[in-house]
Amino acid sequence: MPEKVIEKQGKYEKTVMEALKITTNWVVERNHEKEKMKKEIDNKEEEVKKLGHKLLTTKPARSAGEAPSDPNNQELLDGVRRCIQQINKSNRGDLTPEELKERQAKGCKTQNILTDPVMRQVLSDLQENPSAAQKHMQNPMVMNKIQKLISAGIVQMK
Repeated sequence: MPEKVIEKQGKYEKTVMEALKITTNWVVERNHEKEKMKKEIDNKEEEVKKLGHKLLTTKPARSAGEAPSDPNNQELLDGVRRCIQQINKSNRGDLTPEELKERQAKGCKTQNILTDPVMRQVLSDLQENPSAAQKHMQNPMVMNKIQKLISAGIVQMK
């Protein structure tokens, strides 16, 4: 009987040693892979730094129609100023009827809103029936569409 126990103990120890060997090899391989990945990451970080420095130090060539990128460029500043003036003009409702028609014709989304029968009724109520308009404005979808029309300068709230 003790011989069987000793034999089983030997098989058990051999199995444990094999499992330990396999586990040790697996850990060594993972650590090796981990080190390789760390080196690759360090190399990629260095490449990104070099590219970032290159982008910051080189001035891109400007093609025709492309906006200048210099924040002190007077042409760029004037264009931004004109754009802001147009937005403000639209928000104040200072658009001429011709400008308003032009905007309506350009905007596909605004055209869809303006041709929607429900929205046509909402717009009619906004002009003629303030109490019904208040109810419409509580609907988030309607409010979103009205906001788009306001942003496009088609609808003016006073």
